[in-house]
Amino acid sequence: MDFSLQTKRLLMRKIQVEDKDYLLRMYQNPLVNATYICDSLQTDEAVTKFVERMANFEYDGKTYLWILEYEGRPIGMLNTFLSHDDSSTIEIGYAVDSPYWNQGFATEALVAAIDYLLKNTEYHKIQCSHFLSNVASKRVMEKANMIYEGVRQEVFFFRGEYHSLGYYYVIRK
Repeated sequence: MDFSLQTKRLLMRKIQVEDKDYLLRMYQNPLVNATYICDSLQTDEAVTKFVERMANFEYDGKTYLWILEYEGRPIGMLNTFLSHDDSSTIEIGYAVDSPYWNQGFATEALVAAIDYLLKNTEYHKIQCSHFLSNVASKRVMEKANMIYEGVRQEVFFFRGEYHSLGYYYVIRK
């Protein structure tokens, strides 16, 4: 299934085996690593397995993963995953490599992904969350016209401690 998206500046495409080295570098970047949950993708072996699995994955309408490509080279990734409850909710996560921060790429990709999901899936709710300390990610959600839902206190156990997350959403009209 081809679900590539073209925005004003980005090609959002399916992951390829050739993306492995880029993703490993991006996830090992301390700035990216501090804001994106990628501890499982810190070794060559882990990234290789992830890329091979996702490059051959038959998309089932429940999981999407886009490589964000700008001027012919990858600059980040946007992925979706299902909510853990039965609410017809899909969550979007995204990471943009630090040399491309503060240029609107994350917002551009998030808007395109939301539009795609609203037009091509039956999900009732699309949501994003962010560490409270990650103000830039919060601003991406706001710029994508997502609605602030609130903070879930100490809902996520990560790197040995519980974190509170801010949530934003869009509901299908």
